[in-house]
Amino acid sequence: MIACAFVAGASGVADAASSNAKAAGSFAKGKKCGTLYTPGCKPKKHKKHKPKPKPKPKPKTTKPKVTVPMTPGCKSAGPADKLPTITFVSNAGLRKIKVVFEAKTLKVVTFKGKGPGQFKLNGVRVPTKGLAAGAHSVTVTGTDVKGKSVSKTVRFTICQAKPVFTG
Repeated sequence: MIACAFVAGASGVADAASSNAKAAGSFAKGKKCGTLYTPGCKPKKHKKHKPKPKPKPKPKTTKPKVTVPMTPGCKSAGPADKLPTITFVSNAGLRKIKVVFEAKTLKVVTFKGKGPGQFKLNGVRVPTKGLAAGAHSVTVTGTDVKGKSVSKTVRFTICQAKPVFTG
């Protein structure tokens, strides 16, 4: 009987030792800082989060611009007069260009899709045959895809006809 008690006592001691080892092992794996006998833990270094890049602002659409060089002096009446190169610029894209001379449409240019950002109009002819002497005007209008438009008026003068002497 004594042997049995010894065996039972030994197994009880073994069970206690294994449970203490488990507890010691879990303590060994855990943090050993900030306890009664160890200094405090150093704070973890957090990764700095980079802020998300701000989306680029969309360019502000402005009215289209029209540039028409002026031609000085007066012109003589003849079959037709050629306008200087007209430049249209729009950051939204051009939709339509229209050239009107005294209530008569001379030229219309339309673009599909977004349209170009810049366009040069060359060789528009204005009929001057039979025009009276004095000031006349051509109106140029550019419209972008957003519906914004700009107009510019080009004025030119027809000179007085020189008198013809016969005799």
